[in-house]
Amino acid sequence: MTVTLPAATNIPLEGQVLQVRICGPTCPCWAREFRGESPCADFLTIHHIERGRMQGVDLSGVTMINLVHVGAIFLDDTASAEQRAAILSTLVPVIEDDVEVRSARIDYHIRDSRGLVTVGDMLVVRVQPSELEGVRLDLNLPGLRLGRASAVPAIASVSMRHLPVSRVNWELTGRNAIHATFTVDMPRPPRQGHSPRARHHR
Repeated sequence: MTVTLPAATNIPLEGQVLQVRICGPTCPCWAREFRGESPCADFLTIHHIERGRMQGVDLSGVTMINLVHVGAIFLDDTASAEQRAAILSTLVPVIEDDVEVRSARIDYHIRDSRGLVTVGDMLVVRVQPSELEGVRLDLNLPGLRLGRASAVPAIASVSMRHLPVSRVNWELTGRNAIHATFTVDMPRPPRQGHSPRARHHR
């Protein structure tokens, strides 16, 4: 039997998330013995949506990269205007107060916590599983339901050059990262008195 869903039906978003921190594997925040909130900042977060629908819009295959340290977001340049609006309203309230959004070609090739993500010739992120044991698998991603069983500690390197939103080039190696699956059931409403501002650029 074929079931036809209303156009506005939300189907939970499912996909992969990679969060790369600014610190290395010898940092105390990476040890289970550390208590309290991690003092180390996130450098970037990558959401790759494998399937799902929000606001009646199919978001399957869309990738979003939040450059936390720079204050900018990259979205697939293949995403339609409707897809961009749906993913930003779903995830940006979780991420940033005021961000600049740009469209770019994004190639996502991560499987079993190993692979790379590229944004044109501006950004390359390489990741591989970490052999460290006893690390904290805590992602700073409120609003997302994480597949805890799938969370894997990883080591990442980041090469970021010629970004239109930053004059600084970055070369990071051996940084702490966590790769996991995630689910978003419904868009998370903005915090009270808060309205995220996304400045769009092509």
